[in-house]
Amino acid sequence: MLSPFPVVVVADASPAAQRLCALALEGVGVVVRSVADGTAAMAAVRGERPAALVADSALPDMDGYALAEALHREGRGATV
Repeated sequence: MLSPFPVVVVADASPAAQRLCALALEGVGVVVRSVADGTAAMAAVRGERPAALVADSALPDMDGYALAEALHREGRGATV
């Protein structure tokens, strides 16, 4: 579901890191969608059209760089 507020996808395998990012971002009015791996991040970006993506460089199924490349190949790199 598209949000009227800015959405940021946070991709990190660590629940503690997800919570820390969410706390900081929600404090400034951002809606946070937290996911634990690159595959879930891809799905979240496709579904949410986020304003930004915060990704760990070492996700369980792909690194953050591979995630960024995959999104760019799909034409989503300009907005994420």
